[in-house]
Amino acid sequence: MMMIEGLRWRTTLVTGLVTTVVSWLLSRWWVASGERVVQTPWLAAALLVVMALALLVVAWPMRRYRREGTAVAPLRAARILGLAQAGALTGAVVCGLYLGHALVLLPDLGFGSHAELALRLGAAALAGALVAVAGHVAQGWCRIRDEDRSDPAEGSPGRR
Repeated sequence: MMMIEGLRWRTTLVTGLVTTVVSWLLSRWWVASGERVVQTPWLAAALLVVMALALLVVAWPMRRYRREGTAVAPLRAARILGLAQAGALTGAVVCGLYLGHALVLLPDLGFGSHAELALRLGAAALAGALVAVAGHVAQGWCRIRDEDRSDPAEGSPGRR
């Protein structure tokens, strides 16, 4: 039987790193052409934290299924898994985007309000990483144990 691994951490990390490099290059070009770094409110970080928590709340029934055997509809489980994987990749992209913007500000932290903006961008990047971690945690809750993979005709414990 082939083991399906799901979204790997390596894929998420590479996605985040590539996005960081592209974001840094584009932000550097943008600032070099005389424009200001993209302004980011504190609300961005707060909303990303809410997204991470919402993802875990939505995936909680899968955790209960794994621990207690509580029934979850297969379509709902598939949707939760898709949301978890999308959340992990989206979190990596958002983290890389904000981190790239923040890295452009590092040489000029003492200039104007760059330090405060870099702090907001760093918080948003950290919150994006939190979404990615929540996505991987939720995906882990969706993982099917070997005893749940038995034939449905045999009355496996996960089918109620």
